[in-house]
Amino acid sequence: MKRTTMTKTLKVLSAAVLGLCAIHFHATYAKDNSSTPDNGNLNQTVEFLRVAWILKPPYTRSRSIMNGSLNREADLRGLIQDALLRYIIVECGLLSSPSITYDVKSLEADSEFEMIELLRNNEVDFVAPIFETPDIRRYSEFHFLKLIDYPGTDFITSEDETHALNVVLDAVLKSWPLLAVTLIETAIAGIIVWALVRL
Repeated sequence: MKRTTMTKTLKVLSAAVLGLCAIHFHATYAKDNSSTPDNGNLNQTVEFLRVAWILKPPYTRSRSIMNGSLNREADLRGLIQDALLRYIIVECGLLSSPSITYDVKSLEADSEFEMIELLRNNEVDFVAPIFETPDIRRYSEFHFLKLIDYPGTDFITSEDETHALNVVLDAVLKSWPLLAVTLIETAIAGIIVWALVRL
């Protein structure tokens, strides 16, 4: 179950990164409604990527540093943050032509609305997570890439819990009260049927 969910998550993350690369490619090479590349920035290999995150441990955790403004510059770490930035740096940066090195600046946000305000003020390039559904678009002026259908579907497990035999035996041993109740109800139903047949 964990491996299947993780595989689906990685597929969705790679699709999100490819979408971000396509947007970056479109913004870089199709300026002024032209399909010819802009050769003026060919030697520039460093771009700044400003990212805002909501703190949701263990997905994102932080050691905050106040930088003198309303926003807090943060040294962010976490499961989603590490995976997304790894894909962005490799897929959009190193594999692009010419290769781009991203200097990532992370900002800590307290709420989804604060992150949207950072986007509206053009203070960040990328925010996560945003809980937006395709049916109800609250922020229609931005492009969103769907990462997962249901938040919280991935679980952290230890190596011992991932062996199939251990998982099955553990599930059976933990569900013995259900088995006992089922046997008792079956016995009662059998007695009732026997009594009805005897009448």
